[in-house]
Amino acid sequence: GLVDEETAAEYGLVELAPPTLEVVSVSADNLKEVVVVFNQPVDGDTVNKDNVKVDGKTGSVALQDDGVTAVITIDDELENQADYKAVISGVKSAAGVEIEKTEIKFKAFDATLPVAEKITVTGPKNFTITFSEPMDVKGTIDVKSGTSVIGVNNNRVSINGRNVDVELFSAMTDGKTYDITVKDFED
Repeated sequence: GLVDEETAAEYGLVELAPPTLEVVSVSADNLKEVVVVFNQPVDGDTVNKDNVKVDGKTGSVALQDDGVTAVITIDDELENQADYKAVISGVKSAAGVEIEKTEIKFKAFDATLPVAEKITVTGPKNFTITFSEPMDVKGTIDVKSGTSVIGVNNNRVSINGRNVDVELFSAMTDGKTYDITVKDFED
């Protein structure tokens, strides 16, 4: 009897042509990051600022752990509700298929307030707050343990994309609970 091509490929009798690499979506739900999703895993070595970019903007690009999502981080920022064009070329699938030059229009739309997602203690007097999107303007941070206020060294608070690194004037005590209040940070 006859066997279809996919079944023959399963048994190693024929090799199927790799599927075409395509962009599934391009979106920007904040003004610093553009998310590009491919239809299959891509070769991380081909995902770079020259191959995945926003027309007229500079920035960096990183392939996420899922292998199909690339995030472009814009050096300055996009204008809210403005139209932009993502240009993708030179990217190859994990199977080695190169994408045809693709240009996709999208609208930057930031209607979501940033959220502090986690806090990681990085030293006896230091911790990092990770936000849901990159921060731009430094706000205020209050730290308390019970009724005691722990002083924050505001000269040593730094913003690095989604992360805000904080230094305290005194060390935290292991086993104590601390309440951290974050206000007035802006994306």
